[in-house]
Amino acid sequence: MLFMDGTLGPKAFMVLSEPTGHFPPTRPIPNCPNLEVRAGKSHIMTKDMMCDWLKSCVFIPSVPKKLFMLIDSWPSFKDHQTIENCVPRGYDVTIRNIPPNTTGLIQPLDAHWNGPWKNFLKKFTAYALIFYPDYIIAQRNNEIWMISLVYHQFSAREFQPFLKYSWKKTGYSDFYSPFLTPSEYCFGKVDHEDCYSPNCPNLAFIKCSRCKEFICFEHFIIKDKHLCTSV
Repeated sequence: MLFMDGTLGPKAFMVLSEPTGHFPPTRPIPNCPNLEVRAGKSHIMTKDMMCDWLKSCVFIPSVPKKLFMLIDSWPSFKDHQTIENCVPRGYDVTIRNIPPNTTGLIQPLDAHWNGPWKNFLKKFTAYALIFYPDYIIAQRNNEIWMISLVYHQFSAREFQPFLKYSWKKTGYSDFYSPFLTPSEYCFGKVDHEDCYSPNCPNLAFIKCSRCKEFICFEHFIIKDKHLCTSV
């Protein structure tokens, strides 16, 4: 969920495919504070999951009660009655759908955000494969933590101009301020930097967009989960 002021929603909604449609009780998923993780028989969202997303990620106390929702023309998003049934009392919500076959032109996430997000994940997984081959990113819980940590980086105040540009590129705003993409900022100047953790012998893997520290892969996602409280 991307707001026009260049901020992301407090939580992202993640759907993972499981043969039974449920996570095995013997393999619990991690409790990531910025994710709502659900299982399905496929990774594709259903109408019930849309309602779950609305209730767990959109209509929550940390999100404004007056919303203009610009959503695409996925069939469930066109069912305004079902969406309105999920709106709690006290909210003022206006719903508008982007016309079919125009998402690449006027859907802000599709036109600007998705590419940098995929690029960041590609760099993240490539580093893991080369330098930490025993750390299996494709393992379910590791993948969940990767998404949580990357979403935490993208949500930083540092990237508000980058996120706002999604709205300018699609014609909804005139605002523009120069920016670095998350990959440029986080991976661009880490060569030969030491990890910030005391006595850690490793070189940095990433520069945190929030606390501005240089952090090695182990202290970012393996030994620690770097969800710092800086904005």
